[in-house]
Amino acid sequence: MKLWGPGDFQPGDFVRSGSRLLEVLRVNKKTVTVPGGPEAGPIVSKANRQYSWNGKLPYDKVTGRVSAEEMRALLAQAEEKAQQGGTASVSEQDERDA
Repeated sequence: MKLWGPGDFQPGDFVRSGSRLLEVLRVNKKTVTVPGGPEAGPIVSKANRQYSWNGKLPYDKVTGRVSAEEMRALLAQAEEKAQQGGTASVSEQDERDA
């Protein structure tokens, strides 16, 4: 299991915690700042957050990372599948993080 730290993230990346991917808003020494609030879905970003406050996630609670570029590609794939009538998921990233 990888030990994550501030050198692994930059704002705009997504951090995996449990079954959710949360957008990294700020990288701190001991935590990453992410959109706050209760479960809002599998992917929570600045754009789709339901609450205005931020939360802090300690690095020992991080189980994976998706770069901003990878997330854009995954979301584009999901949108394309949805337009074609398929189902979309981020399972490919789940397999890489396992």
